[in-house]
Amino acid sequence: MKFRKSRIAAIAMAAVTAVCAAQSMAMSASAYGNAFHFTSVSQETAESQSYMNSRVNTWKNGSTFRANSTWSGTASNGIVVGPGFQDNNISGTWYNQTLSGDIALARRLAQDYFGTTIFMELYPNQRYYMMQLGDQLRLKRGSSYKSVFVHELPSSSNGYKMKAVELINGKINYNVQYTVSGANVIRNNQTWAINYVTRPIKQGDANGDGYVFGTRYADYQADVDAINDYFLNGIPSGHRSDVTTAAASVDNDWNIDVSDYRIVLYNQLVNGNFQNDGRMHGNWYYLKTLY
Repeated sequence: MKFRKSRIAAIAMAAVTAVCAAQSMAMSASAYGNAFHFTSVSQETAESQSYMNSRVNTWKNGSTFRANSTWSGTASNGIVVGPGFQDNNISGTWYNQTLSGDIALARRLAQDYFGTTIFMELYPNQRYYMMQLGDQLRLKRGSSYKSVFVHELPSSSNGYKMKAVELINGKINYNVQYTVSGANVIRNNQTWAINYVTRPIKQGDANGDGYVFGTRYADYQADVDAINDYFLNGIPSGHRSDVTTAAASVDNDWNIDVSDYRIVLYNQLVNGNFQNDGRMHGNWYYLKTLY
């Protein structure tokens, strides 16, 4: 793999010259204990179909999300950042705003599934869009909007149809099928554009695009380049520094430095092969708590 040598050299040199400053920052962070916590469910587990199938069966037969039951619940918005960890999100919602209707159902399912109330919103055309289990899709058709929760991904074996939980006539429906075509989904000859996607924040997603590694070389480099930039230049204004740091400081010391760069870089490999499934492999989780 070809690296941007000048930037890697810069981060290595900066790491050496900033040892004292880094030690001071680490001591400051340690005075508060861990400054962030992560979910008990890993990226690898949550993005497996078997785990999703198990949770869907539990929901269908339970009381809160029972299949064909009438839904009138609400959800607290929690913390929701925009693309790249921007303070302003796409939906225009605010911290702990009360959500209702189909958007509340999708959020409650995601909060229950991933074990977090901290999410990010993304446009599906940022770099590329690779649908993930647990995605909350905000769909648009003309002046109509609706939200669905993805519980099965499209594939060649199922005709490129995703399955989602959706409110239909006020009732919870599972296995609602949509044919996926790029950033659009189609059902009953109606095409809905994916207006934006809401998903939890992953350890290692340093650049805040919703993925750790991607299908193209530029995307493989994006997260390690972001760590490099934060270390050398700081977190950009208008971006939440706590959320950014929690995603990028994968060694959990509340500093973004060369050790995080190395960890994220090495986790691109599984058995010596580069991955393009959008996550870290092994014991890597989602951001759960900030304080």
